[in-house]
Amino acid sequence: MKAIQLAPQYHNLKDINDVEPFTSENDQALFDELKAVLSKHSALSRFGITLLHQHFDLVDGEMLVELCDVENRLLTTKPLPVDETSNYKFIETSWRFDIIGAGTKCILRCVTDAGRHKDTEHIEVPKK
Repeated sequence: MKAIQLAPQYHNLKDINDVEPFTSENDQALFDELKAVLSKHSALSRFGITLLHQHFDLVDGEMLVELCDVENRLLTTKPLPVDETSNYKFIETSWRFDIIGAGTKCILRCVTDAGRHKDTEHIEVPKK
């Protein structure tokens, strides 16, 4: 059996069923401090917090991409091969800070056109 190399930005992410959810008792003080830092940098309406988790493994050479169908009000996040996305323009939307030696690492990208969110009806998504 061939070994699968996981994409490094997804190493050690817990499955959504195994991750500890937010609780006021454990996390509210942390959120209050993060809010104060965002406010200090005038970024309160620009950045937020996300629960790091995964639903499935991504292999090396894949990235998670967010695709939006505005007309049908459908948001889809799916893995795409990096080498099939070279014609896309992306805006990074989620980062990890806990990857040793990597500083911050984007873990989710949203397809854009001239810096604006791009509706999937206007892009061709590669089929697997």
